[in-house]
Amino acid sequence: MAGHFGKTLVVGIEPRTIEPLHLLCPQSYQCEITSCSARALAQEQPYCDITKVTVLKGSDIRTFGFVLTGKCDGCETTYHADHDRVKNEETDEYDRRHLNGARYLKIGRELWADRTFSNSILCATYSFYSSTSAFMDFWNKSVGHGAGVKISHRQVWHAYILESLRMIAGDQGVDLVLPDHYNIDQITAAAYDHLGADGVIKAAEGHACDECSHPQRFGPNEQGQDAQDFARVNMFVVDGIVMSPTVSFSYHF
Repeated sequence: MAGHFGKTLVVGIEPRTIEPLHLLCPQSYQCEITSCSARALAQEQPYCDITKVTVLKGSDIRTFGFVLTGKCDGCETTYHADHDRVKNEETDEYDRRHLNGARYLKIGRELWADRTFSNSILCATYSFYSSTSAFMDFWNKSVGHGAGVKISHRQVWHAYILESLRMIAGDQGVDLVLPDHYNIDQITAAAYDHLGADGVIKAAEGHACDECSHPQRFGPNEQGQDAQDFARVNMFVVDGIVMSPTVSFSYHF
């Protein structure tokens, strides 16, 4: 868009040309290990080697993002935007503390997403029974297509797991600490062991009502049995759908 101001041609400014850079920084500016006495953090990488990433902010895509990592020169603990990496004195190996208060999550090698994006995956999963492939297909065609950015179903699953464990850990008031070398499958299994409470949902523990539980029901050939002899049924599947990309087959003769 352009216009004239007096005899001068005024050219409009494209919003994308003045977008700010997004710096994904650690939540702490000093070491939180007690023995370090609040030592100041230093940038771990040289500035020329700082990782450039794509940042998904809700339904926006920001291609100019940079990840900063703080490091304590005393205990060598590193502080990232979504986790802390601290040495375990008992095992002499490094652990990763998944921060519940992280504003951004790393879901790919050069891809980060804010909590609005990761939470939208959970909402789609539970509200629309959406699979990771269905969400991937929807997002790539509706949001990513215009910016030339695509996400994979693995990245969707990664975001789903990282958001889920933070929601559950936050509800329990703890930060999940796991070995730093764990991959996403090991994180999923370990998170269930630490936070799963043997499959009991804490918010539903000890709760029963006519809407979520009912007496045992019997089929046509089981009418002679007494429902009082059976425990109440705590879950009943009413309906369910699974949405996924359409697959078409073409036959050529």
